[in-house]
Amino acid sequence: MLLHPGSGYRIRDGYVENIGGIRLEIIGWDRRYDEYENREARLVYRGGEMILWISKRIPRLEPYQPIDVMARDVNERKIVYGDDRINRDIDTAIYRDYKWRILDENLQRRY
Repeated sequence: MLLHPGSGYRIRDGYVENIGGIRLEIIGWDRRYDEYENREARLVYRGGEMILWISKRIPRLEPYQPIDVMARDVNERKIVYGDDRINRDIDTAIYRDYKWRILDENLQRRY
């Protein structure tokens, strides 16, 4: 059954009253969203129990504008870091070792 707030159901004193005059006791309730406005609700009969699912209208948050952002990229060859003003890169020891290894292998092939 689909219920609309004000005209379809109301919540009073730990009970839910629907338009037909039926009062159901509230057994469990998630209180995190009590401050938000109630929207339509669905009354469902499932497994011998009546369950009321109430939708809430939660306002959208303001878009967040970051003050400053720092990025980093770690690769085999370089570590690059910076923001919108600086951009630095550092050669890694792995790349230096790899470079010498290639030169060594080329020398071994030759002789």
